[in-house]
Amino acid sequence: AANAQEPSGPLAPPAQLVIVPETKPLPARLEGFVVNDATGQPLRRAHVTLNPLESGLSATGADADDQGHFLLRDIPAGQYSLSASRDGFLTNVAPLTGGLRMPASFHLSSGDKIADLTFRLRPWAVIAGRVRYSDGEYGVGVRVELYRTDHIRGRSAYSLAATAVTNDRGEFRVYGLAPGAYLIASVFDPPSTANYREQPMTDSDGRVLPAMGYTTTFFPNTELMSQAVPIRLDYGQELAGLDLSLRQARKIAI
Repeated sequence: AANAQEPSGPLAPPAQLVIVPETKPLPARLEGFVVNDATGQPLRRAHVTLNPLESGLSATGADADDQGHFLLRDIPAGQYSLSASRDGFLTNVAPLTGGLRMPASFHLSSGDKIADLTFRLRPWAVIAGRVRYSDGEYGVGVRVELYRTDHIRGRSAYSLAATAVTNDRGEFRVYGLAPGAYLIASVFDPPSTANYREQPMTDSDGRVLPAMGYTTTFFPNTELMSQAVPIRLDYGQELAGLDLSLRQARKIAI
């Protein structure tokens, strides 16, 4: 039998299988303080919220302790926004880090650790007052509207900023306001009932009187928004004693 030929060259070493261990992504971590911008004092009970800006992630939050310190841990990588809020103060969505203001949207990578965040919250403003009818009686359950005045391209623009309802003494109080100029209006909402028809008022001879109703009245006492006097507020200012009235006007069907 013929002998098998031996290979002339050196034998190649057998291939080796290299197993690379799977690296688990490390969570990110955010840490910092929440303080009163006016005094620098820590704000305990301030709530810090991390909101995801992409699907598949969950929001997370934490309260500040007595030293105003907060800690958010075990955060997966992704795109987020951050905010801090507390009763009596305006919400802040732009903390400082390293002396610079963080953007409204930022990305956290695996293992990121930011430990020098500082939220400086400013106190909100308050407007309070009372609504009366033209005969002096309290306006109970009357809606009060605040319109923010802005200037866009040199023209005045108005947007509804807040609402409130008067109590049994005709009093209203609107809080959580940012600084700026506001127009205030009292708005009478007649009760609405299904399948209800109101009878017109008549005089002693049975003649139908013109229909009357309460018109929206702007501070200080005008039916025209253009004649309203804006109320200007600063951070933390509480302006009380604003009296609004409800004026009667003839109703006209169009």
